Amino acid sequence: MSLPLLPGNPIVTTRMTATPTTTTPWGPALAWLAVALVLALLGWALPVNLKSVTPALLAAAGRGTPTVAAFGTDLRASEKLGPAALVLATAESLADPGAPDLAAALARDAARQPELVPWGGWDPFLDPLFNRAENRGRTASTPVLTFFITGAARTTLADYLAGSRSAGVRALLDLRTIDRTSQFVPATRAGGQALDAVLLLAALLHQGEHFPASLQRELRARAEAATTASDLTELEPFFIDLLALGKRLDWTQLTALTARTDSTRTLTEFAHLARVAPDDLPLIYTAALWADSAGEVATY
Repeated sequence: MSLPLLPGNPIVTTRMTATPTTTTPWGPALAWLAVALVLALLGWALPVNLKSVTPALLAAAGRGTPTVAAFGTDLRASEKLGPAALVLATAESLADPGAPDLAAALARDAARQPELVPWGGWDPFLDPLFNRAENRGRTASTPVLTFFITGAARTTLADYLAGSRSAGVRALLDLRTIDRTSQFVPATRAGGQALDAVLLLAALLHQGEHFPASLQRELRARAEAATTASDLTELEPFFIDLLALGKRLDWTQLTALTARTDSTRTLTEFAHLARVAPDDLPLIYTAALWADSAGEVATY
């Protein structure tokens, strides 16, 4: 383009240069796309839970180790018929070749000592408290709270536990007098049978040392704090969870589990699993006993 001529001025001429056209290089874009695809493939290949293991690897790791049915046989030999029955259910669900033999052995035990089946086995600790020959026709594993909920049973348990020298047991018994609750009817009121039964169950488990030391200490501290405040609200969730397990497990099944329960949180997690996945309870229970830790299994 030329500027107009002005009188007395020289001709001034300017030129406009065109802006060079730039193109986006495809190399970097393709490289990033390749990286994204590789990451996507890696993410797809990883297990959903990084702690999980593929079935093939599990099968290889378990080759040559004791089977589930063999574990149940060991429990049966220890006179833990209730736990062995749950392990049998797991063995059957896994098509364990040893399951039929375990089932036959448990059937023979039940025919020989039918009075032990509702309680899940023999426990000398219960002999002074219950006449287990009178099971009112029960021939199968029976939730332990079925026996503890009656007025006569609660009176027997309360009288027996009243002589305990354990501070933890006495702290749990003191909770029976608390009148402030949010989810249970207080144990001293009409309709308080459920809370009374589960408090006595907890005290009996403590007395029989069916709680690990860590859970004993935690329960005693929390029970004493509840008694001082005359308020059971903070501790009620634990007893609701114990109630849930006591309505699903017989005495020996429950004691085998609580012996591997190190805290109130662990019992809460396990009770939650029992409620939301009842069909998987035998499998989860077997894993807890085999791992010797209800906490690790429940958390996983």
